[in-house]
Amino acid sequence: MKQIRIIFILGLFLLFLSARVHSQQSINAAGGDIFGAGGTVSYSVGQIFYNSSNGSDGSIVEGVQQAYEISTLTNQESIKVQDIDIAVYPNPTTEYLIVKFDKADLLGYSFQLIDIDGKTIYSDIISSCETNLFVGNIKPSTYFLKITQNGREINVFKIVKN
Repeated sequence: MKQIRIIFILGLFLLFLSARVHSQQSINAAGGDIFGAGGTVSYSVGQIFYNSSNGSDGSIVEGVQQAYEISTLTNQESIKVQDIDIAVYPNPTTEYLIVKFDKADLLGYSFQLIDIDGKTIYSDIISSCETNLFVGNIKPSTYFLKITQNGREINVFKIVKN
């Protein structure tokens, strides 16, 4: 009799627990799943309700499906423009970003570190073949490092600050 009572109480507990668990729900105009050789994609059109939360480390928008970007990040990005080789590393970074040139004559070269909103965070003249930028005091985000020569854009590097 005692075992039946314990099983009954355990069953009621699991019943109440399962009643509290639910999946994401939304009212959408359309949606579905697409299956193919490359994988599966779920989509929804016309999500009406969502909730946005902001914190000190970032923000999140809660909803049924969120867009995201898949990109490959390497530890060093290098590009050869005209007759100059520019390397920017490490990427992603936490404290320092190194901009390295293989050219000794850097007359007229400068850089701008620009945030995702287009606001310039740092701007300076490049005077040596290896420039160390301290980025430890800026918040984690995606930035752009624009290299210019005499006001003419040479290249823009996408920088991820962790």
